[in-house]
Amino acid sequence: MQNITSLSGDIPTTPPPDPIYHLNGTAYGSSKAALNRLTEGLASEYYADSIVANALAPVKAVLTEGVKATLTEDVIAGEGILEPVEAMAEAALVLCTSDRDGHNGKVHKSLTLLDQLGLPVRTLDGRTLLGVRAGRGVIVGIAQLDPSFCPRQGNNPIHENDAALDAR
Repeated sequence: MQNITSLSGDIPTTPPPDPIYHLNGTAYGSSKAALNRLTEGLASEYYADSIVANALAPVKAVLTEGVKATLTEDVIAGEGILEPVEAMAEAALVLCTSDRDGHNGKVHKSLTLLDQLGLPVRTLDGRTLLGVRAGRGVIVGIAQLDPSFCPRQGNNPIHENDAALDAR
């Protein structure tokens, strides 16, 4: 089970006024916090049945229709505010292929998880490297890169089909 959540579900770490709430995000953040707790609880309840439950949040904003409706074009165009949807897809793939003793019952952050595992961000078809991360989820460059910059991950199940992708 894979739930998509948001940083809005995190407990604020700053005293009021927290910047996220200037967008009237209290109800939205509360629903995401409830989803996070539900995910953690379901992972525990269904552990014996080998059902894996995780929640995944982006580290930065993903350019969805909601983000477009909420933020101004100037803010969206600002450097460092967005992460590519491909990062969420890559992290979701990791979580969806995990077993109950792997990544289970947690709220994961997309780029942070990929950084911890040393995994690259690829295009949605998996054929081309999209960018290189440099710690803490920061995307250094978004360009087509030589695949040798991001080594394959040995026995990692999400890369079992790399040879098939390369053959296409």
